[in-house]
Amino acid sequence: MMSEQKKKSSTKSTKECYNSSKIVVSKETINAIHFNGQTPKKKKRRNRTKEKKPRPRKFTKEEKEEIKVILRERRNDMPFGKKKKSFDLIWNSSPPISQNDEKNMALQVVDDGDYGPTNDTVKTRILEFIESFSSPMTLFQAISLREALLRQKSMNRHHEITKNKEEIFKEYKAGKSIIDLARNIDCAPCNVFRSVLRQMDLGKRNRVKTHLRHPERLFEREQEEFKAVSERDIVARFDQTESLQLGNAFEDVISEFLEEKGINFVRQNQLVEEQKEEFGKAFSTPDFLLLDELTINGKRVTWIDGKAFYGGDVPYVK
Repeated sequence: MMSEQKKKSSTKSTKECYNSSKIVVSKETINAIHFNGQTPKKKKRRNRTKEKKPRPRKFTKEEKEEIKVILRERRNDMPFGKKKKSFDLIWNSSPPISQNDEKNMALQVVDDGDYGPTNDTVKTRILEFIESFSSPMTLFQAISLREALLRQKSMNRHHEITKNKEEIFKEYKAGKSIIDLARNIDCAPCNVFRSVLRQMDLGKRNRVKTHLRHPERLFEREQEEFKAVSERDIVARFDQTESLQLGNAFEDVISEFLEEKGINFVRQNQLVEEQKEEFGKAFSTPDFLLLDELTINGKRVTWIDGKAFYGGDVPYVK
């Protein structure tokens, strides 16, 4: 009897709900209508998360020492048919450059809001400074010092992009260019462009990276901005191919020099393969491990690491 009354009351309440201006339908009623009274099957969600790659194992102190011993022993492993020789070279280096010389030059090479290639105006200013103050630095060294300072400056001022990202995006949508936005906060244009893309409908950071690798997928305005910032930013480039090619070319120059002198050596690629085969990954891989005994200006040299830039000692100062 009670069950019949409940059925009537539930039927009545449902009818009243449908007849009233505000329709209230229970979940059970919807299921009964759409699924003939059967409980709908829940769809299984696809697991889109990628499996995390295991982090590479860190070497213990004992293993590191063992690798150093292996490298020392590797220097005795001469190519077939060759004997270890001794070489004594005199390297005529450029005049010594003091930290004070670098500081004075740093004031000449860095301008607010300029992260682009060294233009003719800056080059002329550098040459005039070298001549006027008898600076021991060359034009090439000054340009290389400028790039190093701009890299530091770009990292030190990146917080300005994070802090002002919403305002930057708002001004960008209003029509302001990335170059102007970057100049206003004195940050690298490529980093400002990355921030803007992340706030657009491009999704996650990986998708932003994909679009930067394939700029033809961007909208027309963003393609123009991509071209503009790529030409006006040498420190936060989207494509590092040119820098890698310059580095490899410099290593080839060192290789040719050692071969001309008859000095035997092992290059980095071969050391990486050997250490991966024995330890699972590479740990200590100089660009050149020298197999012969070599002294340069009276100092013993066992390995060489090539850097195609000026090694400055002046940190960027705000």
